[in-house]
Amino acid sequence: LIGESLMAGYPWGGRIDLQVYAGDPVPWQVMEGYFARNDTQGREIAAFTSREDMDARFGAAATMSGLPTPVDFATHFVVAVTLPETGYSTRVLPAAMFRAADRLFFIYREESGEEQSYSIRPVLLVQVANKFHGELVPIKQ
Repeated sequence: LIGESLMAGYPWGGRIDLQVYAGDPVPWQVMEGYFARNDTQGREIAAFTSREDMDARFGAAATMSGLPTPVDFATHFVVAVTLPETGYSTRVLPAAMFRAADRLFFIYREESGEEQSYSIRPVLLVQVANKFHGELVPIKQ
């Protein structure tokens, strides 16, 4: 069973949505210190297997909390979620990752907060060992 959605009703008319996923869990590491380049637009969810491809879409910058997370493309690839520009405080958070039948399922969620006086391009980058590479199937919670 992969990505099956079920719905059950309550006697008082409410409902519960239940999603069940099966596969082998995949470990990942969230990457810090990256931003979407100004010459990219819209929503994008992609896997990057080379430094050149990743650098074409993302920049790296040191912050007060440290240097950007390094990635070795000989042993890892990067899964990235980039959202459109927004004026609201917004985060993209990883929820789960698993592999089934040569597919890599990446479950993530988006959290929006208060309006800001500036705009941002929310991004999430995670690095994954090459042995788990497969067709990327993103699932937004």
